[in-house]
Amino acid sequence: MASTMSTLADRIRTVLRGIDATGSYTYNLSIDADQVDYGDSQDRTPPAVRITSLGLDSAEAVTLTRYSRTVTVNLIGWVPVSADNPGERMKAASDLANDIHLAIEADRIDGGAGTLGVLTTSVVVESDVLDGNSLMLDGCGAVAARVTMSYRSTTGV
Repeated sequence: MASTMSTLADRIRTVLRGIDATGSYTYNLSIDADQVDYGDSQDRTPPAVRITSLGLDSAEAVTLTRYSRTVTVNLIGWVPVSADNPGERMKAASDLANDIHLAIEADRIDGGAGTLGVLTTSVVVESDVLDGNSLMLDGCGAVAARVTMSYRSTTGV
């Protein structure tokens, strides 16, 4: 059976692959599967997002047979710009950050089977918008995002 951490990371990947440049979304991450994937490879033509690392923390809950766990999924995303200057790179990255927040927040409240709303007790998304040139992503806007999700676990299960 897959761990909850890997299940949540896979769910984040699936949710981000649903960003399709329609409605409130600016970018299209749904063209092919390697636009949103695991690893730190930045050889993908933008727009793209990578899940770069995962973290797991446990804290004992009030009931001694229960634990509160927190999974952290770290992402880096990059997008093309129409005019290559720091302001345009950061504005383009702001739009990608917004897309990431919208997609994850929508899945949190959906409540269908396998969604973040069912798998977790809380979901928090934080992001920083960067000039991609500072990350050797020349000519791109970049986003560093962290998704923190909490859930409850029974001891030994």
